[in-house]
Amino acid sequence: MEKITKDFYNETLDKEKELYKNVEVLEKRLDYILTTFFHQWDINLNTWYFEDAKEGEVGNILQNMNSDSVYYIHIETNSKHDKKFHNEEIVIIDKFGKELYWENEIPTRWLFEDFEQEVIDGKAKMEEKNRKSKEKREKVLASRKANAKKIMENIKGKLSKEELKILGVK
Repeated sequence: MEKITKDFYNETLDKEKELYKNVEVLEKRLDYILTTFFHQWDINLNTWYFEDAKEGEVGNILQNMNSDSVYYIHIETNSKHDKKFHNEEIVIIDKFGKELYWENEIPTRWLFEDFEQEVIDGKAKMEEKNRKSKEKREKVLASRKANAKKIMENIKGKLSKEELKILGVK
């Protein structure tokens, strides 16, 4: 192997310094995203870090991201809502209409997009979807109860008073 030049060495050090600065910018943006995202559920972050982080460090964002997501993010909270957080009730409907669950990752696009309104709107859309789903379940249950009552009344109409008394039906 040939020796390297002093210029190559200096360029490498300069690129390393620039990369370090860029990583700091990415980490600050990620911190803002996580803080903003969880704030919608009144969850206050204590700290976050990547799965491969050493004690007291956040880890390497470049090793925990791809073109789709920044992943393996672990969260520690100072929140009375920790139970909600751990029950995975944190979900939005994203701008593409897909459900986006908090599963220790965020879309990479949020690093370079204005995501705040998407989170606010997405949470509201999910709440509306859940409300409609609950209403539908309640209507189905009420319909089943009404149907069961009609069937019971029909059965009662076919039995004598003595048969009803034996069955303990009023």
